[in-house]
Amino acid sequence: LFSLSLYSEEYECKICYNYFDADRHKPKLLGCSHTFCLECLDSLHFREGRGWRIGCPLCRHRTPVPEYRVHNLPDNTTVADALPINIKLARHIDELVNTQNTDVGLSVSSTSQDSNESCHTCRQVALITGCVCATFCFLSMLVLLFLGLVFVIICLEKILSPRWS
Repeated sequence: LFSLSLYSEEYECKICYNYFDADRHKPKLLGCSHTFCLECLDSLHFREGRGWRIGCPLCRHRTPVPEYRVHNLPDNTTVADALPINIKLARHIDELVNTQNTDVGLSVSSTSQDSNESCHTCRQVALITGCVCATFCFLSMLVLLFLGLVFVIICLEKILSPRWS
């Protein structure tokens, strides 16, 4: 891929200076080609009375707002696709695909060491992307492991403790 600085100014909103993301700070494109985050444009649109147009804070160009909702403005896909988080995710997926058996898709490796490395990669992808399903699965696994340990400890206490009859 290409190298990017994680702290590049082109990945931050020029109003709030937060970095763009895929949620509240999604990069939205105005008709003048300036890009701001969804949250800032929504606040600006609210202050302007939620009209059918929104003014660019840099050049004052008036952009029509589809159905009076800033959410319906086009995403700046060039910025969104080049976000450092998306590039990290793409690299992790490439690594995962390259280390797995590709004729069956993403299959489990035959050795436990390879399997642990794959799990580590999946955990990294889940934590980097904030994937709800992967994070939930990972946390569920931890809870089940903890409950399993508690069960083993209780069983060992019953076996090893003297019985009072």
